[in-house]
Amino acid sequence: MSAADFIAVYDDVLSRETCAQLIAAFEASGSAVPGRVGGGVLPELKDSRDIQISGKSEWREVEGALIARAWLETTRSELKRD
Repeated sequence: MSAADFIAVYDDVLSRETCAQLIAAFEASGSAVPGRVGGGVLPELKDSRDIQISGKSEWREVEGALIARAWLETTRSELKRD
């Protein structure tokens, strides 16, 4: 699998307002931890602060909306390639 198969960027999928709301919720969560990769915390590979939203009731609506949006954009992109 190449890096191109692993991560995709879709510009302007979320509105500025939605992004601002997500950032505010992230910052207010108080749950941010150093980002991890398979080998643990390696900032030279992943320099980030992360929170887990999967399975958290307070993030359920956001998670569902993000998954739906990602699926829609991925499907649109793949249909354009064919």
